[in-house]
Amino acid sequence: ELAENFSRQNIALLFDCGLEDQTSALIANREFHRKLTRLEIPHIWKERMGGHTSDYINAHLKEHLDFHWTNLNRMPEN
Repeated sequence: ELAENFSRQNIALLFDCGLEDQTSALIANREFHRKLTRLEIPHIWKERMGGHTSDYINAHLKEHLDFHWTNLNRMPEN
């Protein structure tokens, strides 16, 4: 299962979904968030206004890029 794999990794997770999403993504992401929480895996989950559209993605892209840039730069080198 995907969530259990994250328990063995040193990884930062940020994911979100629009409340007006017409796909099954909102339900699936809510369940994934609940599973990560139950497993005590640190993560950031956000539900926001919007749908599964390019406007939604464009509105939040910088936040995601900044988050991943920051966290990838913190990862130890092998």
